Amino acid sequence: MLDDLVRKGSADGMRTLARYYLRDGDKTQRKTALDLLEKAVALGDGNAMRTLADVYVAGRETKRDFAKAESLLDQAIAQDILAAYRSKALLLLKMPDTRYDQAMYWMKEAASRGNARAMADVGAMYEQGKGVPVDESEARIWYGKSAELGDSSGARRFGQSLYMGTGGPRDVENGVKWLEKSAAAGETD
Repeated sequence: MLDDLVRKGSADGMRTLARYYLRDGDKTQRKTALDLLEKAVALGDGNAMRTLADVYVAGRETKRDFAKAESLLDQAIAQDILAAYRSKALLLLKMPDTRYDQAMYWMKEAASRGNARAMADVGAMYEQGKGVPVDESEARIWYGKSAELGDSSGARRFGQSLYMGTGGPRDVENGVKWLEKSAAAGETD
């Protein structure tokens, strides 16, 4: 079925097959994935732009290229592709000239659009003082927002904050509840 969509020139089909190949394919299929993503990008598919940008950042299937990744993410953001906002922030955190303030801006943009993982990331940036002054109470607020939306990382960090009393009053009972939720969701770190 995906092969049929690809033959018909469907950007959605190309992107979906490319993601499958990137995740589960052999070396030849991963190379094909890059070609499919480039074709989907040429058709204007913003989600393919975001996926290809992530490939350039990781540098596994192709040479790492932060400039190409940033350009693709800017194009995806222009299409309001939600995942592109967080990807842009993560890119800025990985660049040799790390730009924490800009990364925080884009992470908050993703969070304001409902990206639960980005909310947990904003909390971590407040906790670690990356792009903002250290603020454990603000970190706790963001972890709580993330946890409420079902993000296991946010739930773990929120639970730890409650249990330890960082960023607010200690609440062992609720801390344990959130830590159990995160563990049930597979969060182990």
